[in-house]
Amino acid sequence: MDTNKTNLDSLRRNTIVGLLALFAVYSILLNASFTVTHAKSLTEVFTTDAFTGSWEVFSKFNFLGKLMNFILSAFSLLGLFIVAWQRLVTLLYLSGRTLFDRVHEIKSSGKGQKFLGLPAIFQSTIMNSQYGTGADSIVSFLLSLLPDVKEASDYSEGNRQYNLEDTDSVTQYILKVSIPTIMIIFFFTIGFNGTYFQIYGNIVEGMATVADNFVDTKLSKYVDRLINKGAAYKFAYADDGSNIGKMRQSIASDIYTKVLKNIENPNSDATLLIGQQVDSIVEQHYTAEAISAALGSVNDSNESKLKWDGSDETAKNVQYSVTVNARSEPYSGEVAGAPFSLADLSCGFPMSGTYANEGGIGYVHVVFNKKNNSEEHNYFQTPDEKTSGGRGKDASNPEKAD
Repeated sequence: MDTNKTNLDSLRRNTIVGLLALFAVYSILLNASFTVTHAKSLTEVFTTDAFTGSWEVFSKFNFLGKLMNFILSAFSLLGLFIVAWQRLVTLLYLSGRTLFDRVHEIKSSGKGQKFLGLPAIFQSTIMNSQYGTGADSIVSFLLSLLPDVKEASDYSEGNRQYNLEDTDSVTQYILKVSIPTIMIIFFFTIGFNGTYFQIYGNIVEGMATVADNFVDTKLSKYVDRLINKGAAYKFAYADDGSNIGKMRQSIASDIYTKVLKNIENPNSDATLLIGQQVDSIVEQHYTAEAISAALGSVNDSNESKLKWDGSDETAKNVQYSVTVNARSEPYSGEVAGAPFSLADLSCGFPMSGTYANEGGIGYVHVVFNKKNNSEEHNYFQTPDEKTSGGRGKDASNPEKAD
């Protein structure tokens, strides 16, 4: 009975503790949810000090700096020593190539044998006299005690580089290895004084600048523009199928795009009103006659003629460029009344970028010129094609037409 009472008291106590713990956890979660509700964008956590480096942390790793300094110094010195050693050993080999070739041949017979290969070499030189008889066999054995200079040189079999050949002279060898040797010494030297890694650092610094500019870019605006792209104003100049209509269509579209790029938030109202404004300007100012007058005339054999006669057939020889800048005066090759104020074309919508600042005024320029080496006259047009408008041999008779 006492045991049951004890278990009941323990159960009650655990229940009370559990309820208090649940209440505490709920309070913490409620407070956290309140804070999150009023927090800014989650991505702003990446702008905190927790996600940036600090030079103060480097001071705690001073031993790594000492180790890196030792490695750079030691490796640079060892690298220069190895390069010098390799060149000197090779020059030694070339100075007595016949002798060192014989040493290499004798020592090759002892490779893979026991006791430094000496018993096998003794057997081949003294006992079997494979490399000479009499005193020559003794000399051959003594030569086998010399280091294998050929194997340690750049002419080592199986590890040859720089297009080296067995017939190379000392001069040919020096010429073949000069540039690689100079470059190796150069990079070891700039590695020792820190310039080598500063080169990488400068390149990375430039990439970091690009990354900073990318971070500063408000991609949300571009996303909005892409979303609203389907609501763009539609121009109808090309619907007639003429070359002049296609040119005016392109002009209207290019001006329209240039203006929208400078609008802070090109919503559907902006795209509609700006499109109507651009449509009105193109309809009024960019006619075939106005463009022909903007191109001017040229003197040919003391006879003045228009650079473009305004005909639809030769409209393909006219090209243009659309530019937005702060120049208020027209360029040579602009139609009368140009340029047009960016503020007027924006229809009062807020602008961004260069022309968003107070007092910043931009102008849209459309400059025309004639294509280089363009040919307006068709020298292969037959007399029948001239009278029929180029549609065939005889437009009045379908059976004779091409």
